[in-house]
Amino acid sequence: MNKIDRVEIAGFWGNRELAIDFFSDVNFFIGVNGSGKTTVINIIAAALAADFPTLDRLPFKTIRIELSEVGGRKKPSIEVEKVENEDTPYASITYRIKEKASEKYKEYSLDEFEEEALIRRRIPTRQYRSYMRQRINRGILARLESIANVSWLSIHRSSSSRYSAEVESYESSVDQKLEELSNDLGKYFSVLASKVSDEIAEFQRNIISSLLTEQTESAVFSLVKSFDLEEEKKALNEIFKKLKIGGRSAESKIDKHFLEVREARDKLGGKEGLDLNDLMTLVNSYRSHRVVENWNKLLKKQAEILKPKATLVKVLNSLFQRKVIYINETNEIEATTDSGKRLSIRGLSSGEKQLIIILGEALLQRESPWIYIADEPELSLHVRWQEKLIENLRLVNPQAQIICATHSPDVVSTFANNIFDMESMIK
Repeated sequence: MNKIDRVEIAGFWGNRELAIDFFSDVNFFIGVNGSGKTTVINIIAAALAADFPTLDRLPFKTIRIELSEVGGRKKPSIEVEKVENEDTPYASITYRIKEKASEKYKEYSLDEFEEEALIRRRIPTRQYRSYMRQRINRGILARLESIANVSWLSIHRSSSSRYSAEVESYESSVDQKLEELSNDLGKYFSVLASKVSDEIAEFQRNIISSLLTEQTESAVFSLVKSFDLEEEKKALNEIFKKLKIGGRSAESKIDKHFLEVREARDKLGGKEGLDLNDLMTLVNSYRSHRVVENWNKLLKKQAEILKPKATLVKVLNSLFQRKVIYINETNEIEATTDSGKRLSIRGLSSGEKQLIIILGEALLQRESPWIYIADEPELSLHVRWQEKLIENLRLVNPQAQIICATHSPDVVSTFANNIFDMESMIK
């Protein structure tokens, strides 16, 4: 996937031109209200998302987006041209896309498709969005999605700047986005849980196959002499509990097994020698040790699989006060207050909801190269949260290219060199 290197916008607010060289990690557009910072990021986001209703209404003539492949050499570029049409209330919008600098542009004109022209004129925005999602694997959208992953949080916290008239207030739009995000996170957490289940199934298969593995006498004796019996017993008890094997009786059997192992091991090299039962006990301990080794490998794999989920919970708990965040058994985010009261995310404060939306959206990027565009991410956030916001976003997805319009110097924090001042850019 790719990140943005440079954006050129002509006809911005009528006759202005902008040329912006982006940073690969974090970018801030700053300026007073009305300076155009939100308009710029909305033009970029709408161009990358083929959001035609938004492109229709935004003040520009052309935008050219130059990108570069993360870890590669490809240099894709996207051009969008908008020409006002006196015969209709909608502009003619043309895309020119190439995935390599050496390629020729492939042109897509929205008005070449009568059905899409009809849709733009006759179907309300909400149904239009639904229609476009059905066409996600075709045409312009499919080409754009092969070039860049994009997340776009508007000031209303919808996934784009298209704001439905059905949403009655800013608060309800946040709750709507929270509901959508909660569903998406639940699906993602289920995917992670499924991967863990696959690893456990593989571990269980390895237990069966280990029974058929041949062991030499010297290998068994050498290993049995070296391992820590108490640690082995502790690990084996944990395995039985996690896999729900044997119940309470398993613990006494494990105790008995390791008592016999200790007695047999004490005989090694002694005058008394080993009888058949001792040999069987030592071979079994060798096999159980291999099980423990594989279990430890499983735990490492499990921790790696669940790391994104754990990172989100850790970051949220480092910020929230008087509440503990966790993921419940149905893969939903919940909180417990100091008094022990359980809260769903719908019962959280406005700022807490905002934080979950912003960080949760980053988590859904699955640690992949991503262009993350957000308008005023500081909304409803405490100053302390604003100061750590970008740092925490980068913890959740280190590979994201973050692009924000902001009023907050606290959000900018240590990235003071990564700002674009709109007032100086449009003079």
